[in-house]
Amino acid sequence: MAHAGSAGTGGAGLAGGAAGGTTAAAGAGNGGTGGAQNGGVGGISGGGGIASAGGGSGGGATCPKPAGQICHEFYANDNSRNELHHVNEFEPAKSWVVKVGDTGANSARGIQLVDNQQAKTKQAVLVSVDKGFVEFDVVDGAELNRVNAFGSVTSALRVPSDATTQLPAGTTILARDLAPSELDFVDSKGVSVAPAAKLGFAGGTEIRKLERNPANGNLTFTKYESDTAAYVYEVTEQGSLLAKLKLPVGSKGYNALWRDGGNLLAASGSPCTILSLDSKGTVLGTLGGKNQFPAAGGGFIFSDVFSGIQLLPNGNVVVANWLGHVDASKHADTPELLEISAENQLVWSWGNQAAAALITYGYVVR
Repeated sequence: MAHAGSAGTGGAGLAGGAAGGTTAAAGAGNGGTGGAQNGGVGGISGGGGIASAGGGSGGGATCPKPAGQICHEFYANDNSRNELHHVNEFEPAKSWVVKVGDTGANSARGIQLVDNQQAKTKQAVLVSVDKGFVEFDVVDGAELNRVNAFGSVTSALRVPSDATTQLPAGTTILARDLAPSELDFVDSKGVSVAPAAKLGFAGGTEIRKLERNPANGNLTFTKYESDTAAYVYEVTEQGSLLAKLKLPVGSKGYNALWRDGGNLLAASGSPCTILSLDSKGTVLGTLGGKNQFPAAGGGFIFSDVFSGIQLLPNGNVVVANWLGHVDASKHADTPELLEISAENQLVWSWGNQAAAALITYGYVVR
């Protein structure tokens, strides 16, 4: 559904956004928006691999939307239809959708681009599924590798081959929603390469997406522990507790990302906000919120649960608007991925019930 770009009607915005100027992007997109585009250095395109600006070029391709509108290429997980979507708005013919080959709400959740020598471009997209993880070719979605010897897997994270890890090259860390929650460390065939880490300090259920600090290898994840208690945890690569930050009451969480300066970004879940937190968990600012962004047909874009988030190089945040707590068929035109600027303006969106059912996480590559 196309609609006009819109500024949020509330929200404090986020402190400490990306440095740089502001570029304008007015008009409506294909399942997306126009509106003011908050830019990092050089706007949204550049060496970070996130290319855009309507009518401009990105990765050698031109955005086919009218000038001033935004195109993205991205991956998105649908945990209702158990699908992985690759959407290329620059070259729509190169888009594809595949079944992830596993069922249940955990299939699929996390998304990560990884090296894979079997892939046509030596790169694959790794997604977590309930029984483990699957790697698909980025070009056409062909399945390259599958690990399915586990259960209750809610996230899969491939570690890099650098000095920040003590794990063998190619190790994938699995987060599992057990009692207690657990981290497993496996190779490409699912064979254990290190003892599992039992996270007995983290109560409740619903451990969600692992994120990794590229500076030191530490991990974050969120846990929903009761109706009044949800937390961001920071642990070492081996699973030892470093920090426990309580999210505001009513939050659920999905993933938490490091920002320059040691702060974190986290989605709140049902409140439909994105929180900027300092190292002690103090809320420094928020984005989003219910009834914030005007819809094309009047009223506001419906928001159910903000789940997975991605911080773009320009300081904008892409968040999944998961519709799993309502009858999604009654929200047929509600977009499922939203891009929000640091000024709490909606600058792009994608999705409806014809495209996908329940998007838990989106990952923009350009």
